Amino acid sequence: MKKHIIPMDFGEDKAQWSKYLGDNSLCGRVPVQSFIYNTVDEVKEICSPKGEHVSENLCRSRSKMTVYDVESIEDCTVKKVTTKNHEVVVACDKVGNKCLPVHYQAKINVIPKGDPCIK
Repeated sequence: MKKHIIPMDFGEDKAQWSKYLGDNSLCGRVPVQSFIYNTVDEVKEICSPKGEHVSENLCRSRSKMTVYDVESIEDCTVKKVTTKNHEVVVACDKVGNKCLPVHYQAKINVIPKGDPCIK
């Protein structure tokens, strides 16, 4: 999941996204990949009492985050980049002795239960 949390804001610059995909061995994995522009620590907080429990092991951020959807092909050519700002839903699982985000869940319309995310 760390490769999908970006430390720099590339905006919709296709050349920078192409370089990022190549540098991180992410070319050609799937047609559209999503990336969260935020710190790793802030994304990890979703899987803590600071996040909202949605269902099963899914938790949602309480604040909006910038998410980029990057459409590319196998040679890392970026066709399209779209930007969205919304709450982020992640799957949380125990890793060692910590509850951490292990998968970004594509934007889904969910109503959180209002409970803190605790595993």
